[in-house]
Amino acid sequence: MLFRSNCTLLDRQIDNLNITYPPTTYADNFNGISYSISKNSWVVVGNLGGIFYGAGITTTTFINYSLNSVSDNINSITNNSSKFVVVGNSGIILYSLDGTNWNKALDNTLNNFTNNDLRKVIWDGQKFVAVGDYATILTSIDGIRWNTINVSNIFNSIINVKYYDNVYYALTDIGNVYQSLDLSFWLPVNTNQSDRKSTRLNSSHVSESRMPSS
Repeated sequence: MLFRSNCTLLDRQIDNLNITYPPTTYADNFNGISYSISKNSWVVVGNLGGIFYGAGITTTTFINYSLNSVSDNINSITNNSSKFVVVGNSGIILYSLDGTNWNKALDNTLNNFTNNDLRKVIWDGQKFVAVGDYATILTSIDGIRWNTINVSNIFNSIINVKYYDNVYYALTDIGNVYQSLDLSFWLPVNTNQSDRKSTRLNSSHVSESRMPSS
């Protein structure tokens, strides 16, 4: 991966109150990266709970701040002006105010949000939106307390979501595109491409004419 080859990755070790930063032993794949303007910092996330923090927009040094209690793959990260939020497999959601100290999110019903894998999280300007397997959609105003959305008309896993011009767009794992005004009721989008070459399952976009990149 280009990021790995161009950057120095370090582990953070504490021994008798002395902190050292040896080369990392983390060797898995990275899945997402986010830069916060307000905090002037980067966070990179990956498989097996990987979380790396870098200070400054031009930095090439990233330090491992992964949690020992999280071993699931982290699939996506986003931020607003106050915090970073990451989502991953088995319904994991973490938040951080600074990119280094991480906590598990809460559920407004005091139950698990979901055991389904979460594939993508975005900030739409007013709230966080997370999507995942079996048409799972979760929302949160603060990134800490989350609610489950009752979804109609989508029956497959959602692997990507975008918000553009007051409309949400969702991409499923079988290549279908949907749009919604409220995240609950969804309508299929005609991509006008019978072979769906522009709808790639692992892509960060769907179709340039239908889902502008953010």
